[in-house]
Amino acid sequence: MIAFLDRRLSPRVDVKPLGSIHLDATRTGVVAQVMEWADDVDFDKSARLLLITGIPGSGKSSIATSAAKQLNDAGHLWARFFFNRDGANTTDANVVFPSIAWQLHTKSSDVAHLLFTSLVHQGQPSIAKFLDQAQINKLFIEPLQVASKLHPTQPVVVLLDALDECNRNQLHYLAELLAAAITGLSPNTKILITCRADDDIILPFSSLLKDGLAQHIHLDTESSVEDVPDRRLSPVSEDYRTMSPKETRYS
Repeated sequence: MIAFLDRRLSPRVDVKPLGSIHLDATRTGVVAQVMEWADDVDFDKSARLLLITGIPGSGKSSIATSAAKQLNDAGHLWARFFFNRDGANTTDANVVFPSIAWQLHTKSSDVAHLLFTSLVHQGQPSIAKFLDQAQINKLFIEPLQVASKLHPTQPVVVLLDALDECNRNQLHYLAELLAAAITGLSPNTKILITCRADDDIILPFSSLLKDGLAQHIHLDTESSVEDVPDRRLSPVSEDYRTMSPKETRYS
């Protein structure tokens, strides 16, 4: 079965070991908020998505890597995908969910059996090849539903770092599929996304932010440790699309 999944969940991007990163006090505080968000699994209205945005150089990826290491050490990180425009295979949206599914199957034999069934008995060998609704259903939503039921009081976290570096022709469609998928996830399933404040990404998630199913942190490189605003985890205002990143409000 494992050899079969190895063949079918391809092409994919394999993960590298997570190293330690030194963060300043501001970004360490953001990582602490990420951990707080991940631990909130008790209510139906707990946020499934945490969106961390910021301009280039604001520390998004450093925060994501640091949070990923802590989550991984705690046994809560089930999968991660790091987009990187310098690596062509990591910008292709078609490989995102096969890569995530491969990691998910290594965490649970139940997930592995589900993926095996989806790829064999339903006669869908092509779902691992191209991004569409069938692929996200079989390689992302359904495996995460199984994973979340195995440990209902513990977070099941998936990280997507630098989503804005996805192929521009695929980015908006990928964000739309993710936004629709997140509405059906269990409270203990947590999706962490870092990206620039790009309309192709933000707008598909706007209804999740409005409904409290998503939370948003915006990083500003001009903020010092002393003057960082209170970044409590709360939805951005409804008129986000008319606001620049610096004007994003926190309650």
